Amino acid sequence: MIQDKLVRATAAHGNIRIVAANTTRLVEKAHIIHGTHPTATAALGRVLTSALLIGAGLKHQETVTIRIEGDGPLGVILAVANNRGKVKGYVSNPQVYIEPDKTGKMDVGRAVGQGMLYVIRDLKLKGVYTGSSPLISGEIGDDLSHYFYSSEQIPTAVGLGVLVDKDTTVKGAGGYLVQLMPNASEEIVSHIEQKVMGLGAVSSYIEKGKESMDIVKYICEPWDVVVHEEREVDFECGCSRSKIEKVVISLGEEEIKDIINSDQKAELVCHFCNENYQLEKEELMDLLEKAKKK
Repeated sequence: MIQDKLVRATAAHGNIRIVAANTTRLVEKAHIIHGTHPTATAALGRVLTSALLIGAGLKHQETVTIRIEGDGPLGVILAVANNRGKVKGYVSNPQVYIEPDKTGKMDVGRAVGQGMLYVIRDLKLKGVYTGSSPLISGEIGDDLSHYFYSSEQIPTAVGLGVLVDKDTTVKGAGGYLVQLMPNASEEIVSHIEQKVMGLGAVSSYIEKGKESMDIVKYICEPWDVVVHEEREVDFECGCSRSKIEKVVISLGEEEIKDIINSDQKAELVCHFCNENYQLEKEELMDLLEKAKKK
């Protein structure tokens, strides 16, 4: 299987900005971690990919969170990515499966339902910025295109796809994000529209063995492509016992005392990777002392 990679580039003298990624392995990794059924796999995979595409434009230590809140059976779908190619995420109800249509396409829109899309950029010292827009289809790609146009006034084409095999494994996953700068001519706009239509389902394109750079070159031809970044991407949570202990300390003295008195121990499960952390009474007593000092 081809290694998951992300490519960030420009073309047509900077009038086209494009990010493309193959995310097959990391979406399969998320599928295994969360035990997702096919429709949930497709939805979570699209959101994970979209977070990586947007995260590619961030600076060091900054993160972006994509949060989908729909009234469909999937519930909340959330992904967090940085500019180093790392992403993590989860779906509230991973065991959702809706029979595909006659073409085999997953009905992600029906599983997501109606609701809101949130794009949260944590720029660290510069603050946290949240943008939002209503879901127009629940298919994620269309919803992100609408978000960029309505909230940030940037003409954007977003293609996202996850191809799930009969045995529920991921055959192909990936996506692209194409943005046109204000000075882009009508010829460029029209050409990009045709290329995006001609590409078809990005997951099928990747399943055939195509790589991220192939997507970039196909969409941007005949213009020369200037590659600004090419890096491997992966599903990585980053949780640890020390971070979990900090969460417990942040609960405060009274809350920790209640846990000790009622349960004698604590069990915390990470939303992103399902790692289970057990804290015994002695450990909780130690964390209580640290909470007191704070």
